[in-house]
Amino acid sequence: QENCITGGAGVTLVAGRQNIVNGDYNSLVGGRQNCITSSSYSFLGGGRLNTVSSEYAFSGAGVRNCVFGLHSFIGAGVCNCVINAQSAIVGGQCNTNCGDKAFIGGGNQNCITPSGKCGVIVGGACNLISCGCGFIGGGQSNCVTSGCSTIVAGYCNCNVGGGYSFTGAGCANSNCGTLTTIAGGGCNTIFGNGSVIAGGISNTSCANCNFIGGGRLNQAICNYSNVISGQCNTSCSAYSSVIGGLCNFTSDNTGYSALVGGFRNCICGNPTQVAFLFGQCNIAAAQWATVLNGFKSCATGC
Repeated sequence: QENCITGGAGVTLVAGRQNIVNGDYNSLVGGRQNCITSSSYSFLGGGRLNTVSSEYAFSGAGVRNCVFGLHSFIGAGVCNCVINAQSAIVGGQCNTNCGDKAFIGGGNQNCITPSGKCGVIVGGACNLISCGCGFIGGGQSNCVTSGCSTIVAGYCNCNVGGGYSFTGAGCANSNCGTLTTIAGGGCNTIFGNGSVIAGGISNTSCANCNFIGGGRLNQAICNYSNVISGQCNTSCSAYSSVIGGLCNFTSDNTGYSALVGGFRNCICGNPTQVAFLFGQCNIAAAQWATVLNGFKSCATGC
């Protein structure tokens, strides 16, 4: 069948088959079964079964791409769709961009929802942005739902807190706070605000302004508490730190305490300040107590 111009002034239809152009000052260069409809000043380069239905819009080529947004752009690819204004999909497959002034570079099945104004997905697969000014660099199945937050890459990472959070990479990390950072690792979780988990596996920050450096199954429970590394260590008091080791614990109301390492050491009492432990199964339960390196030692004061 021949190409068809159904109306409008200044229309250019160069080549191809079964293409349809409707509207003023539109251009369709080639391809097959492409359509420019209800728009003006738009361009469709070629490909097959592509649709442009907005003014000042551009579709370069590809198959089954749709441009519905004003001043929007699809470069190429398959089954990509741009819904809102001043947005773009460069290429890829089955990507959907519904955000205003939003951008998808490529990849497969990436999505920016209507609430994702100024969102950016560079690439990857099955990534989602549903907030303003979100960013996903790549990876798979990552999700940003808190404003002005970033996931660089990784798998199944999620930023869902109050905003301004950063996840670098890793797998199954959950960033649920505001102004928080998970640099990498797997299955790490932040609930408070202003906290950092640098890496490791299954570490949890439950309060504000915590720091966990790495390790596994470490927890920072109270504000301004830290666990640097190790495994199964817990810091439960403000301004207290567990540097490393295994199954070490600083209890509530033991602020300004430091537990350096060892195994199953405990700082407890009310209060215990500047306590310092090594060794195994030691307990410091008095103010200014110190156990340097022992086994089942107890510093309780008088």
